[in-house]
Amino acid sequence: MRYALALEGGGAKGAYQIGAVKALYELGFEFEAVAGTSVGALNGAMIAQGDFKRAYELWENMKPSLVVDMTDSEYEKLVNLQLEREDWKTIRTRITRIVKDGGIETAPLKALVMEYLDEEKLRRSPVDFGLVTISLTDFKALELYKNEIPPGEISEYVLASANHPAFKNEPLLGKKFTDGGMYDNLPINLLMRRGYVNIIAIRIFGMGMKQRYDTGRVNMIEIAPRENLGGTFDFTQEKTHHNLQLGYYDVYRHFQKLRGDRYYLRMDRTAGDILNYLFALEDEVIQNIAEEMGLDEDMPAKRLLLEKVIPMVARYLEVDAKDDYDEIAIRLLDHVAAQLEIPRFEIYEFSDFYRLVCDRYETKETSDVSSFVRKIPYGGIVSKQVREELFYQIMKHVFC
Repeated sequence: MRYALALEGGGAKGAYQIGAVKALYELGFEFEAVAGTSVGALNGAMIAQGDFKRAYELWENMKPSLVVDMTDSEYEKLVNLQLEREDWKTIRTRITRIVKDGGIETAPLKALVMEYLDEEKLRRSPVDFGLVTISLTDFKALELYKNEIPPGEISEYVLASANHPAFKNEPLLGKKFTDGGMYDNLPINLLMRRGYVNIIAIRIFGMGMKQRYDTGRVNMIEIAPRENLGGTFDFTQEKTHHNLQLGYYDVYRHFQKLRGDRYYLRMDRTAGDILNYLFALEDEVIQNIAEEMGLDEDMPAKRLLLEKVIPMVARYLEVDAKDDYDEIAIRLLDHVAAQLEIPRFEIYEFSDFYRLVCDRYETKETSDVSSFVRKIPYGGIVSKQVREELFYQIMKHVFC
C-alpha cells in the first residue's frame, strides 16, 4: 500500500524524521505525496524530489554554522552553557546585532535550501509535494502544492514555511512570511483535501498549532518519539546523530512491535514464561529479595513474591496496573541496562539482552541498601539512588 507522508515542523528535531524515513524505505514503504511544515517542508521537498540519500547525508553532517550565522564552537559553547569570560563579549555583540537587525540572520539557511532543493527534479517527480506557510503581507495562511507555486519560486516558499519568528524577517518574493507552524504544524488536512487517506505522520512536537482533522476519514499511522528531541535550534552533531538513530529505531519499534522504553527488544518470552520463571525461584532467593527491599513480612515466599515484592518493584519502575509480568521484567532490564551504559541503538532478542545485562552487571559494584529501605514504610517514597541500588540487587537475585 502506498502512503502519503506528513512531516511536522520543529527545527533541528527534523533529524528524527529523516531517520524514520530511512527505516520506512527499508520496510518497503513508498510515498505518493509528502506534505511538510517548516523543517518538514525542507525534508519533504528533498524526499519528494528523490534525493533522500542526500537528505540523510545532510543531517548526518549537520552543524550549527549551516543554519545560523555563528561558528560551530561558539554555538556549542552557548548551547552547553560553557561560556568563558572572553566569550561573553562576543555573545553580547551578537545579541545586540540580532536585536538591532530584528532577528537571527538566516543567510546560511538560505544557502542550504538553494543548494539542496532542485525545483526541476521536484516538479518532474511523480511524488506530490505540499507545504504550509503564512503570508504576513496578505494576512492569510497558505497551503500550497507544487503545482500551485509559480515556476522558479519553490525554494523561496520552502524558506517561507521555515521562517521561524526568531529569524530576521526579510521579504521573500516581495512579501513577508512567517513559519507555517503558526497555522498548521502537521499538515494532515492538506493531504486529506487532496484525497490522500492512507497517511504516515512523523511527529517531532515542534512549537506551533496543529489543526484538527476528521479521524474517521483517514487511515493514520503515527510515528512519535518517547523522549524530548532537544531544542529547536540544537543543530549540534551529537544531538542530530542521536535523533537520526532514534527515528530509525522507533519505526522498527512500531512495525515490529518491539518492547522496551529506551531499548528495542524483540520478545522471545511471554508474560506466562516470566511468571513461571519467577515462580521457579527458590524460597530463599525470594526471601533475600524481600530482605533487600526491607520487607520483613511473615508469609510464605510465593505470597510474599506476588503480594509484596512484585507490586513494590512495579511501583518503583512506574509500571502501569494494566501491564503484565513481562513488562515488569522488561522495564527492570531496560532501566539497569541504561545505568550500565549498554549500547542502546540495536534490536535485541530479549534473552540475549538479559544475558548481556548480566555479563555487564558482573563488573558493577553495588551497595547494601536494605537498611535504608527498612526505614521507609511500605508504599513510601524512596530516593532515586536507593531505587537504583535496589534494581541492581534484584537483578543479581532474579536474573543473574
